[in-house]
Amino acid sequence: MSRSSCASKESTRPELPKNDHGAGAMTPNMFLTDQELVRLTGYKVKSRQIAWLRSEAIPFRVSGTGHPVVTRVAIEGPIHKHSDPTPEPWVPAVLQSSRPSHSITSDSSHLPSAPGLGNSPRRMR
Repeated sequence: MSRSSCASKESTRPELPKNDHGAGAMTPNMFLTDQELVRLTGYKVKSRQIAWLRSEAIPFRVSGTGHPVVTRVAIEGPIHKHSDPTPEPWVPAVLQSSRPSHSITSDSSHLPSAPGLGNSPRRMR
């Protein structure tokens, strides 16, 4: 095959789809670099990096060479394409106006009475 035919074949190859950092996507920057790992842990020695990652409960895997491998998502969090609206702040039920308010009173007329007790106060012996 001549060089010109190889060049034309390379130019007719379909382009690979662009990566959008979706789930399961393998990107060159999916993992922290060695420099970023040193910056994150403060250590250059792989055993110390592993110990620090464990102490901070950061998920990682150990590569075949014994180096810790940390995904960028484990540090930065997942990338959301659509920004979620900020959730409404929590308000206790006592302060919500949509619920009926119950006040504590000495009136016990709303409580069922037990047979034989009547409405007289109980005597302690």
